[in-house]
Amino acid sequence: MRGDVPPRMAGRPGFTTGACAAAASRAATLHLLLQVPQREVEVLLPDGKRYTFAVHACEGDLESATAVIIKDGGSGPDVTHQAHIRATVRRLPDAKGIIRLEGGEGVGRVSRPGLPVAVGEAAINPTPRRNILENVQEVADSWLDQHGLLVTLSVANGELLARRTLNPRLGILGGISILGISGIAHPYSTSAFKATVVQGIQAAKEQQAPAVVLTTGGRAERYAMDFLPQLPGVAFVQMGDFVGAALQALNQHPLPRVILVAMPGKLVKIAEGRPNTHASKGTFNRDFLVDLALAAGFQNREALQKINTVAHGVEILATVGLEKIFCQHLVAATQATLLHQLPPHTRVGVVAFTLEGALLAHTGEDAWNLSAG
Repeated sequence: MRGDVPPRMAGRPGFTTGACAAAASRAATLHLLLQVPQREVEVLLPDGKRYTFAVHACEGDLESATAVIIKDGGSGPDVTHQAHIRATVRRLPDAKGIIRLEGGEGVGRVSRPGLPVAVGEAAINPTPRRNILENVQEVADSWLDQHGLLVTLSVANGELLARRTLNPRLGILGGISILGISGIAHPYSTSAFKATVVQGIQAAKEQQAPAVVLTTGGRAERYAMDFLPQLPGVAFVQMGDFVGAALQALNQHPLPRVILVAMPGKLVKIAEGRPNTHASKGTFNRDFLVDLALAAGFQNREALQKINTVAHGVEILATVGLEKIFCQHLVAATQATLLHQLPPHTRVGVVAFTLEGALLAHTGEDAWNLSAG
């Protein structure tokens, strides 16, 4: 696998910001030591394998060298795809054996607790930090007998790119984060998404948010933020389809209040206790929906037995004015399910919206009434 930037193809993996930073750091170090511009560089990544990256630019002198890697994010959605990751390596004559790693322009800085990097430090996560230092150490071993090295990472337009990430909400200011567990970015990576959910819940806990608001996507989150303006941005966590991962994280990092905001289609699956609500994990339970509709006063069981989606069922209920009563039963059932899966004494609220943002039903008002103890 090479680090140059081929055309994007469906399902094609790419590289993380951490992997590109390691490649740039290694290339710059080689230039400084050999005084030869590097056109490509082989890098050891955290997954234990070596990969070759094309070096977009490389220049320097006897005191310092800079290399640039253009990030290939693969075929998945990636804000930092084609970002220019730059490493400048400078000689430190009075720091024998020392490698220092710092963040420069376009690399965020942590301003709040709850993240794996200390407040005030550059947002370079522990795994990529170790990997960058490991690569520099590997090629500069003999040099370090006489000198030290300062590695400074920067990202062109990093501050602008960061506005399209969760960094501002998490308290990472001024740029993007240098991230990556394995160094490889897999399209729609389940593990990466779960890790983001867990990190969001940890940050809400550490920053003492009065509640955490779980949403099933960007649209639900926008509606949730409008509905709950009294809560800080760090309280809102997009869990997507990963209900089980979010609940597991909340059992490990409990908060006093948990609020779930979603549309009826997702709520039906969550109320049933499904740990993953993605369509590939199964369709909704029609009998469960019918039982809720009957409890809401709907009498035409046969009409609901023919529906293909929850939204279709809600449309049928709306023809007789029962959609909001049905959704009230639905949020109550969802609340009961969550209460059984969260730590004792957790206050749980559930809010249902239409796809267009109209409020359908809610329950557990004490979960967002911050004055209620």
